[in-house]
Amino acid sequence: FISSFSIGREVGIELRREVTLYLVSLPVKRSVLAIGRIVSGVLRGLIYQFGFLLFAVIILGMPCLTRWLYILYTTLLLAAVMASLSISLSTVTRDFNLQATIRSLMYNILFFVSNIFYPETVVRARLGFASPIVNYSPLSMATSIYRWGFGYVESIDLAFNALGLLAWTIVIFISAYKLYIRNLVG
Repeated sequence: FISSFSIGREVGIELRREVTLYLVSLPVKRSVLAIGRIVSGVLRGLIYQFGFLLFAVIILGMPCLTRWLYILYTTLLLAAVMASLSISLSTVTRDFNLQATIRSLMYNILFFVSNIFYPETVVRARLGFASPIVNYSPLSMATSIYRWGFGYVESIDLAFNALGLLAWTIVIFISAYKLYIRNLVG
């Protein structure tokens, strides 16, 4: 958690202000800084999602225990995916405008090539033969689990979505860790 107290809120700020030399001078292993940065991002993501979950419970009712456990699992993994992705993208360049552009582009791609805003029929109509790619998005996987968990839909491929989200989390978490370590070193 030490990196959550470092100067700046994002890795991008650390890079632009060149405080990485300060961070590596702390009496903490670089791996702890990297893990702490990611964990602090996950905690921030959990805080952001709390309002959504509370609102969904108020509007849709409390899910049964099994569905609630899947919702919590999804919430944790989604926070880890987004925090790790944010860290990964922030390490690409030191230029603030380019960082903002890359992050916006990636987030737009993730949001609009998913089932968050558009039902499957609309996605199929717009993307045609490429529409199945939407099912492999971590945001689509999380959205499907949330919709199922709160009873909006009754049937999804739960194993595919839960394991797929876990796979995305592992891959992006490892990428963020390695990229952050690379930027700390140099």
